[in-house]
Amino acid sequence: MLSSVDVPRASLVRLRPARTRFYEEAEDQQSLLQAGLHGVYTVLCCGETIRIANCGEEFELLVSEVCTGIPPTPVEAVCIVDVEALEVDMGESLEGEEERIAQERRAEETARAAQAAAQAAAAQAAAQAAAAEAEAARAAAAAGAHQAELAAWLPAEPQAAARGTVRVLVRLPTTRISRRFGSGATLQQVRTWVESALPETLHGALGDRFELVSTHPRYVSRAGEGGETTLEMAGLDGEQAMLNLRLLE
Repeated sequence: MLSSVDVPRASLVRLRPARTRFYEEAEDQQSLLQAGLHGVYTVLCCGETIRIANCGEEFELLVSEVCTGIPPTPVEAVCIVDVEALEVDMGESLEGEEERIAQERRAEETARAAQAAAQAAAAQAAAQAAAAEAEAARAAAAAGAHQAELAAWLPAEPQAAARGTVRVLVRLPTTRISRRFGSGATLQQVRTWVESALPETLHGALGDRFELVSTHPRYVSRAGEGGETTLEMAGLDGEQAMLNLRLLE
């Protein structure tokens, strides 16, 4: 047990009220503390709880630290008797600390939830992008296979100097393609060739979703119409026939 001679004199005492209301009720805190300590307590120990009365109400305060000497050195207990220049430092209330920690915890939980939601959204977007990319690759592969199948059904391309050879040029939205046909080739065969040669950006025009239009002479080739009409019958039997591809909605 400590005796009065063993306890050093206090130079600094740090206190923390249990309730935040202490700061609202105690207007002159230093005077209240000085009056509540002197004559009531002789020794203060670090970690103990003391009680100070104010206007008929009792406030609990935790002794969070006690120091002796100059500069203040923390010790386990100090004597506050006959200490003229006792410095009393007030810290955050225990209730305020609990509220602050709870708020910080809620903020952290909110931040974690937001981060988790953002990660889930990013993962979903990545999955959707990967699925879309895979679907685009599948569609491109299917279109490529279809075009290769169409090309296999085309008649052999005649030599440029062969009798009755027509060089067919087709203007596309961004480029043009050309191939030689005999004048007896049907417009359906020309359409099949166009489908087989369309660039990937125009795969949507496959099938019956385009027309081939000749200006001179005027002729329009539509899917399902004039399938047996030859280039010669359509008046496109010169050395060169120019056609424009028109996409249908």
